Amino acid sequence: MYGGGRFTDMAAHPKIKVYDKKDTQHKHPHTPAGAYQVTSVTWDEALRKGIVTDFTQSSQDKIALWLIDVEDALPDVESGNIENASKKLKGRWSSLPGAKQSHITLAAAKTKFQQYVVEFTPSTK
Repeated sequence: MYGGGRFTDMAAHPKIKVYDKKDTQHKHPHTPAGAYQVTSVTWDEALRKGIVTDFTQSSQDKIALWLIDVEDALPDVESGNIENASKKLKGRWSSLPGAKQSHITLAAAKTKFQQYVVEFTPSTK
């Protein structure tokens, strides 16, 4: 979860509100959770549209792919243009570079992306 907390029930988004230390009056809750830091608002929309029925890892993957599609970022992701993809997605994906709650630089995101491409590209051997 946002802030490093954990949850174990994957039946649904945990919808646990987390507040920054500076937000002493609890006016600005954060709800990102899961592998892609999905907010409860995005979860509710994905659930309502029938994209997912639970919050398991495969459902979180579906939400990520759905967001990439609806924000027209798939061509950017496929071409490795992480900067442009992040610009398109940062309003819906709070942990990407440039987003309000991001803690990653664009350079670090590009490096991670390249590591994942290598790790998940099938070997031709």
